[in-house]
Amino acid sequence: MKTIFKIWGGFMLLLVVTLMIVNIGYADTPKRGGDLIAGDPSFPRHFNSAVQSGLATATPAAQLFASLLEFDDRWRPVPYLAKSWEVSDGGLTFTFHLVENASFHDGKPITSEDVAFSFGVVKKNHPFGKAMFSAVDRVETPDPHTAVFKLSKPHPALLMCLSPPLLPVLPKHVYGDGRRIRRHPANKKPVGSGPFKFVQFKEGEFYMFERYDNFFRPGRPYLDRFI
Repeated sequence: MKTIFKIWGGFMLLLVVTLMIVNIGYADTPKRGGDLIAGDPSFPRHFNSAVQSGLATATPAAQLFASLLEFDDRWRPVPYLAKSWEVSDGGLTFTFHLVENASFHDGKPITSEDVAFSFGVVKKNHPFGKAMFSAVDRVETPDPHTAVFKLSKPHPALLMCLSPPLLPVLPKHVYGDGRRIRRHPANKKPVGSGPFKFVQFKEGEFYMFERYDNFFRPGRPYLDRFI
């Protein structure tokens, strides 16, 4: 029982910090351009938060990878890669409609197949994967811009699990090549889906990302680089 409390305690702490990460600078419209240089006492081993928990990974991963949803300062889900969604079948079916113009940093379009693939990776490999998604039987992909989560029982916290550090949308064409996901070379040189793209990583010293100019939100991000 103590182990369960520790797991969920860590899970909720990560969710709190997730909101802090993804909502920094949303209150006012900042000036475009410039670098954000930040210090952190912890340092990531890699940038794939689908297989690694903890703030050292979550902080940069939230800049590199988008997810279906974000959350505002009142913990309400807001659209991100999913422009809209609906719940049906007594809370057992969640249907997400993806934006049509989103792409990975190599230019390939983000589709529902990538969402379903990423869900499978997280459920199997993330330390909280089974706790977050045991109620989800599968993710169906009826078309490239529709992802349908089918549940075996109601899961009131499901939407909270769809934030960037907890369900980052990974490119299936990169990570689905048969290599072990936990040791995949793209973990350290990721092809992301978020507002910033990977530039450089010197382990134990620094990492550098720069604005992805084809990010699906016009004019975003405002910063040139995140260091």
